[in-house]
Amino acid sequence: MAYDIIIRNGTVFDGSGGPGLRHDIGIRDGRIVASQAEPLDDTGCPRVVDAQGCWVTPGFIEPHSHYDAEVIA
Repeated sequence: MAYDIIIRNGTVFDGSGGPGLRHDIGIRDGRIVASQAEPLDDTGCPRVVDAQGCWVTPGFIEPHSHYDAEVIA
């Protein structure tokens, strides 16, 4: 199973409030199709991103905005 992108060794936060886990994420056609602790097979994958030491947050949308300026105006 080839992926378009693999994000390798990132600390994945899934939005559940649990601790982050080191996982590989496999993406195909713009969708996450695999997330696992074991390394994903990168055969035929054109892009592998080393995310070691980085947070990967596919499970939620970060709600930060600068809408406060609109409210004040």
